[in-house]
Amino acid sequence: MVPHRIHVPAGARGRFAVLVLTIVAVWSVGGFYLSLGPHLALSLLQSTNYLVGGATVALLAGAATVAQLVLGRTEALRTAVLGLLGLLAGLGLVLLALGLGSAAVFLVATAVLGSGWGAAFLGSFRALSMLAEPAHRGELTAAVYVFAYLAMSVPAVLAGMLTNIHGLHRTSVGFMAAVAGVCALALLATLRLAARTRAEGSTA
Repeated sequence: MVPHRIHVPAGARGRFAVLVLTIVAVWSVGGFYLSLGPHLALSLLQSTNYLVGGATVALLAGAATVAQLVLGRTEALRTAVLGLLGLLAGLGLVLLALGLGSAAVFLVATAVLGSGWGAAFLGSFRALSMLAEPAHRGELTAAVYVFAYLAMSVPAVLAGMLTNIHGLHRTSVGFMAAVAGVCALALLATLRLAARTRAEGSTA
């Protein structure tokens, strides 16, 4: 069996660039929560029990799973838009929790963020998978996961390094604000793409 190279069809690269913004936002959040999320939870909850930190990750993943089950039959771009709105709301609540030092708000924020995380990934991935013919879908999917893994790892490593300089709280605030900016950009771009897609469908 001959391996296929990573490839994005030339005619789909504009749409790919729009949709992959959501992938970057989603997996940046995922990477942060998997690496620093438990420590942030322990800090806010004033606990040394690492099961509590792990429960934060479980809450994020559980909320994401529920969102995907609920929105499984919703149109892909609409799901992505709903997910991005959820991500923005969740990030805003995380920033509020950090400002207040509130563990309760942080847990609510994590649940909201997880719901947006799951929906945004589901919608953007489904929309991306439709950009290539079935015979070349694996090549496109590989490109998607290159961005996903880079977004999951590189920002988390940088955040970990900055934590040693600025502390966990300040680094978390800066990280969440930066990801919120990416989410806002992805939301605007996805809304434009959805409008263009509807217009093309109505003239077909």
